Amino acid sequence: MHGRETGRWPLWAAAALILTGCGPVAPADNGAMDDDASGATNAPAGNVTSARSPTDGPLSAYVGQYPFDPVAGVAFRDHPLVRAALVQAGGTNAPVDRILDGPGPSTPIARTGDGRILSWGCEQHNCGPHNWALILEADGSNGELCYHDEDATPATVWLIDGRPTSRDEQCPSGN
Repeated sequence: MHGRETGRWPLWAAAALILTGCGPVAPADNGAMDDDASGATNAPAGNVTSARSPTDGPLSAYVGQYPFDPVAGVAFRDHPLVRAALVQAGGTNAPVDRILDGPGPSTPIARTGDGRILSWGCEQHNCGPHNWALILEADGSNGELCYHDEDATPATVWLIDGRPTSRDEQCPSGN
């Protein structure tokens, strides 16, 4: 199922903005850490270092593997910690199956600059205009979801705890 063919991705992103009472948000201030009431930060994902940042956890074994490659019999995209992190980041309406099981390309699981886990994917034959990334700790905590649709406003939306956050950056691809 392709996001652009169904038309659900832009509506889902817009609904997230409308339902949370947020409109378009201003870009982050040079990556400075500004906490909002939800505890989410506006800092770029790759530059945040957290005291809670476990670099070794059950998801560490997936680094270098594709999301569909099994490790100990379970693919990253099927791991309960990954699915829970995606729902935690994107909210209850997060299209978990479309992100994790969609037919589009993906890159190998990678580490961000601060040691978190990054999984990136995109719409088949339409990667530049339509892609997403999931960033989480190796223990499955602190999930962040980035969704980019060049036809939406704003084109890139970052979600933490089901709420959009302000960031002046594209979804990272891990390449």
